Amino acid sequence: MEEIKSLNFPKEVKVEAGKSNVKVTGPKGTIAKEFKTKTIEFELKGNTLTVKTKEKNRRKKSVAYSVSSIIRNMIDGVTKGFESEMAVVYSHFPMNISVSKQNKKLIEIVNYLGGKKILKAKIIGEKTEVKIEGKNIKITGIDKEEVGQTAANIEKAVKVLNKDRRVFQDGIYITGKARVVA
Repeated sequence: MEEIKSLNFPKEVKVEAGKSNVKVTGPKGTIAKEFKTKTIEFELKGNTLTVKTKEKNRRKKSVAYSVSSIIRNMIDGVTKGFESEMAVVYSHFPMNISVSKQNKKLIEIVNYLGGKKILKAKIIGEKTEVKIEGKNIKITGIDKEEVGQTAANIEKAVKVLNKDRRVFQDGIYITGKARVVA
């Protein structure tokens, strides 16, 4: 076994590591992930989690480094949280964006390019929140992957198809990727 990365975590964070899964609990909530790889193992001693790999080739080490980065993001998420920012851009037809009243896990976009169809984007995760303030959208949550995927779902819902993107620039664009809230 070769030690790849040791992760120190604060005292208010509780980490449980199994054979292929890690559960992190902190002041903002709990995140659990299962890693479907057989080449890594976890060792927990006090406030340190060590990621180890069985094999020494470059590809297996890169998987272990990726897993350690995901765990670091989990620790940051349950202590500080993540935030992503988006901007609403339109030239002629003003878009109306709101969280669905029937299903709180859907974003509804009305009047995109003057169309009558209501476009929908899914909010991923239980702790992910979307705040709409005029032409700005803030997505916050404890899981970096869920915050980023929610922003991508909104951006994809209003993607310009079969038109010249240089002319039709209306849409909702990511202006700040998922980052730790200070």
